[in-house]
Amino acid sequence: MLYFLSFQGILLYSDYQASTFDITKLPSYRFEAMDHFAKCFLILRLEGSKVEGGLNSAEEDRRGWRAVRVDLVLPPMDRYAFALLGWTGSRV
Repeated sequence: MLYFLSFQGILLYSDYQASTFDITKLPSYRFEAMDHFAKCFLILRLEGSKVEGGLNSAEEDRRGWRAVRVDLVLPPMDRYAFALLGWTGSRV
């Protein structure tokens, strides 16, 4: 994925952090347990017209693009539901 984003010319920055998840330490009742999944922090260069919200750029800014932060979290497939609920919360 990083190669694809870089090839498109929109990847400004990336930082990958490998998983420190240890199944032998389950069950964990601390919320921070999810912080042990692999993650990648990105800054992408997107066309200004395709970005909604955020801070308005100054009038003298003529770049035409905006830097957008994207955080990717990569839980193991068998922990996907747990991770999804943990980050989005219960809506019930």
